Amino acid sequence: MMIKRIIFKGLLVVAMMSVFQLTAFAGEDSFEMSSKKIENAQTFVSENLARVVGSPRGMLISSVELSITDLGAGTVELYGNVLCHEPMEKIKLNLFLDKWSSAENDWNQIEKFPFTWLAEDYPNEDLTMAFGAVEVPNLERGIEYRARGIAGAWDLDSNLYEVFNAGTSSILVE
Repeated sequence: MMIKRIIFKGLLVVAMMSVFQLTAFAGEDSFEMSSKKIENAQTFVSENLARVVGSPRGMLISSVELSITDLGAGTVELYGNVLCHEPMEKIKLNLFLDKWSSAENDWNQIEKFPFTWLAEDYPNEDLTMAFGAVEVPNLERGIEYRARGIAGAWDLDSNLYEVFNAGTSSILVE
């Protein structure tokens, strides 16, 4: 009987350590992997701009907007914003720049730009929206690029959170 208890406790300790290890390494990947595609997104495309606006109709996130703009001379601007229904504890936005590979006939991620906003950093305001933008210079010209984004919001009063993703159409960088 004593041996069974020792074996059971040992197995329990091993199982708990495995769970803690998985949780510790899940961090950013779990945020990105838990995202749902925004189904009712509207896309806008012009010669030097591609934009997508989605309303996921979530409990926390009201809308997500992403865009990529060709600024000329091999430079693009990535932009994203997240609008929430009510004040949040945390809002995250990961912007990605993808490049079309005609050799692979597929998109390749070339840059990732993570943004995080915390309610504690804005004590005199409600964290209901956030936006991020970044310019990316020195891109290969004459190539198609697109923006993708993963937006997440964590509720102020509970452990509830939701994460959505979207992507723009491509633009030809000049």
